[in-house]
Amino acid sequence: MTLRQLTSLDAQFLAIENSATQGHINVLAVVKATTRSGRAVGAEFVREVVATRLGLLPPLRWRLQTVPFHLDHPYWADGEVDLVHHVVDSAVPAPGSERNLAAHVARLIAQRLDRTRPLWRIHVIHGLDDGSVAVLISLHHAAVDGVSAGEILAVLFDVEPDRLLDAPAHVVAVQPREESLISNLGRASLRGLRALRTAPRMLPHLDGVIALRTLPGLREAAHAARRRRGLDTATTPPAPRTRFQRRLSGKRSVAVGQIPAKQVQAIRTAFGCTANDAIMAICAGGLRNWLESHDELPAEPLVALVPKSVRPSDQRHTYGNQAALMFVQVPTDTADARDRVCRAAAAMDEGKQHQRQSPPNLLEVVNDLIPPPLFRPTVSLSGAMSRMFGLRAPANLIISNVPGPSQTLYLGGARVRAYYPVSAITEGVGLNITVTSYTDTYAIGIVADHKQLPGCWELLALIEKEASDLEVIASRNPRNRSNPARLPMG
Repeated sequence: MTLRQLTSLDAQFLAIENSATQGHINVLAVVKATTRSGRAVGAEFVREVVATRLGLLPPLRWRLQTVPFHLDHPYWADGEVDLVHHVVDSAVPAPGSERNLAAHVARLIAQRLDRTRPLWRIHVIHGLDDGSVAVLISLHHAAVDGVSAGEILAVLFDVEPDRLLDAPAHVVAVQPREESLISNLGRASLRGLRALRTAPRMLPHLDGVIALRTLPGLREAAHAARRRRGLDTATTPPAPRTRFQRRLSGKRSVAVGQIPAKQVQAIRTAFGCTANDAIMAICAGGLRNWLESHDELPAEPLVALVPKSVRPSDQRHTYGNQAALMFVQVPTDTADARDRVCRAAAAMDEGKQHQRQSPPNLLEVVNDLIPPPLFRPTVSLSGAMSRMFGLRAPANLIISNVPGPSQTLYLGGARVRAYYPVSAITEGVGLNITVTSYTDTYAIGIVADHKQLPGCWELLALIEKEASDLEVIASRNPRNRSNPARLPMG
């Protein structure tokens, strides 16, 4: 049997799972209830769509195979898929509003995927008040990161309504790297030795590792190492404590919405910033107003984890995780909306500069230092370490802007009306705001721990309002039309 081994970064998303934390990410598509040919969209129909594409989607066929006594990280084994188990019907309670749908999705994403089967599931959700059908697609982060999840979705969905149940001809199925279990005996030891040799070169960058950055003295040591090597010494300070750093429960709350792409474009044009900068500023304004209204606004800015792909262009369709994390200050401490845009852009620039200096495999090298038998307890402890030992929080939340499809999508000929990201949270970081573009909108998905934030809708409304307010400000006299967001702030 030929197998593909998970990297330590892949395995991390298995190790974090417990009764309160799940390792899968999700997309929620709202589709027309029938295809152009009149076929009803239900679980049986979606199974037929998936069946025609399954040969092009190795991660949907992968099943975990563990190593005895956990002496090494697990392997993926290609095998048969029971589509009746993986694609199922469900229904929202009456009246089937958007909030009913979000509450139903929150319950579904809180359920762990079955590790005895390939780690994915699709729920086809009926009962929406507008007659649409929602399709919730869950993929485990151990198998895919944001980029490779997008590649899977690009195979499942079409950009043409009449390509009915046809495998898309433009996608080439690339086989995963194949490895024999027997030939890899001793691999864990060799991997650990390589990591030990590499570790000294990683010292300047260790404050970019979420589990380490708030350890006493580490930030100062990394700063000194960067200075000795002539690297940029700027670094994002630790985060203030908020309700989102409390212990996770097993329940989730979800809200989804949209802002017009023209609002983001207006902010970009007026302030000379990027779409990512504009999204960060919009989130900063919404978060500030929410925290202030609950009398919980810290004096210091929040800190966001911002995922960034480091996957080379020649490794498309290889799946697994190739990603880095940026720590970015979210200017929630600034009352002026213009200043928030400028500071958000400057903070994003600083985060990107720091990430460019870091080795692209930083997270994997650090993980490789942990012997596989100790991997799960170490990873589990790291998420709660700052809370347990009274340390500063490494970050408050996750903010991610993922490029999405610019064309209307179809699922087996059924038009996709909306396309929302529904991501994940982890211990110590109990709020996730993910944004993805779809046609002429930016879709927003907010996921939070239910005990930390019982309802995400108020925060979503404030984020949507901030986008509208910034569009109005952009139409007036921005600070400097040449490139104001890059000007230093006094």
